[in-house]
Amino acid sequence: MGDQEYGELFQEVTKRICGSLDITEALHQTFVYLKDRIPLVMIFFSRYEIGQTKKSARLIAFANDDGGFIVDEPIVIPENTWNYLESWLKQSSQKVMPWIRDHTHPINLNIKNMLMRRFSYRAQEIANAPFETITCALKIKDQVVGNLTLMREGQVPYNQCHTQVIQAINHPFAIALSNALRYRELEQHHKALQKDASHSDENRMIGADSGLRHVRQLIEDVALTDSPVILLGSTGTGKEVAAAEIHKLSDRCKGPMISMNCGAIPESLIDSELFGHEKGAFTGAIEARPGRFERAHKGTLFLDEIGELPISAQARLLRILQTGEFERVGGSQKIRVDVRIIAATNRNIPERIRNKKFREDLWYRLYVFPILIPDLKHRKQDIPVMVDYFISKKCREMNLPACPGLAPQAMAQLQSYDWPGNVRELENIIERALILSRGRPLCFNELEPSATALTEPMLQSSENVNTLGKFRFDTLDAVMSTHIINVLSHTRGKISGVGGAAEILAIHPNTLRNRMVRLGIKNPFPRVVLQHDRT
Repeated sequence: MGDQEYGELFQEVTKRICGSLDITEALHQTFVYLKDRIPLVMIFFSRYEIGQTKKSARLIAFANDDGGFIVDEPIVIPENTWNYLESWLKQSSQKVMPWIRDHTHPINLNIKNMLMRRFSYRAQEIANAPFETITCALKIKDQVVGNLTLMREGQVPYNQCHTQVIQAINHPFAIALSNALRYRELEQHHKALQKDASHSDENRMIGADSGLRHVRQLIEDVALTDSPVILLGSTGTGKEVAAAEIHKLSDRCKGPMISMNCGAIPESLIDSELFGHEKGAFTGAIEARPGRFERAHKGTLFLDEIGELPISAQARLLRILQTGEFERVGGSQKIRVDVRIIAATNRNIPERIRNKKFREDLWYRLYVFPILIPDLKHRKQDIPVMVDYFISKKCREMNLPACPGLAPQAMAQLQSYDWPGNVRELENIIERALILSRGRPLCFNELEPSATALTEPMLQSSENVNTLGKFRFDTLDAVMSTHIINVLSHTRGKISGVGGAAEILAIHPNTLRNRMVRLGIKNPFPRVVLQHDRT
């Protein structure tokens, strides 16, 4: 390939991969262009994060003939492979060093397993297909921002010409990945700010004048102080709503209220989420980012599921509570914040202290003003007003033209049930009833008037249906799958373009492809996805 051909390749790839902030669309358009020029069945974006205390790898996105897909899936890498990876990344920060791996390499075996899970209807085909990958680090100003991997199928290996191609297109892919990651961070930050600033009716405390009267009194007593509050109670009782009420009634109400579920964030990301990080603190940290404590300055930080916080993070949290100071990950500058802490847990913390899973000194720091939120079964007098609220809320969310009423005996059915899932379960029951009602009055015949009437059948059914009491209902995923398959049959497998399934369903073609993968739907008129070698 001559200089003129490389120049044209660079120009065309740049136009496609940098032509959209939707990384799945850009990656797919580039894949379609490249597969006619080099042996190619798939393109991957990935990222290695190698630091003193953390070694991890993660797939970010990939594209093939079916379209582009966001992955966000970890790659399992054996310990003996990390030594080579660290050396390779160090060399790649100076000069692009393509790395060719055959189908027996541990990284490729894990990629194959991921593909078999995502394309389960083609699992056997993928398992038997020999393939090879070529990977290069994507760098901007000697900083590695991620990796680009090309995959081919067949026995003939990638050669020197292919390594020159991936070196030639390295820079536009690096820019595209950096922009996509930055755009995603800004989008997530914007959503977080919107959530932080929202003190609307969504956080209304229902039952403050009846079943939660005592809780409301305690909230009013503690709101005007800066004392830490610990909210106790079962899952789904509304502890976050109580935290929002404390913030709303406090002198900090004009400041932000930042929430974090300590049990929903991987241990490796806890420090970055709580305290923020500096640019270059780890691979992929392309800019400095404030953590939850900084965002909550002059406001309230709500730490939900505090009992799930790792021991290492508990020590740093205790230090902040004592001094009000911390350092960002990768930084050395002391940052002082003025934050009021509200924590919540449904765990038995004294038992976790005895089992060395929670620090006793941190518990005493938090256990200043405990508030117990009672289970819904102990305040059933609140159910009627909750039902009205959730019906109105869900009808707005689902864009229903009118709010249906309740069938005779419906309220008696709701109040005779023991609600093991508390308020969250009630909200889900209302939403399910609205989906099934089709405008008719809501009924709840599936609820058993017994504390032992749990909903395991809904979770354990092997036939993709729910069995509740004597009634059987298709799951929402089952209904969606049937509808998509019918539309695909009507369009004879055509997904995008005029008259395609995406147009009929009024969604983006890539959204439809992603949904088909998630639901395990095989196109009734499939095209061949994995190709034989092109030489």
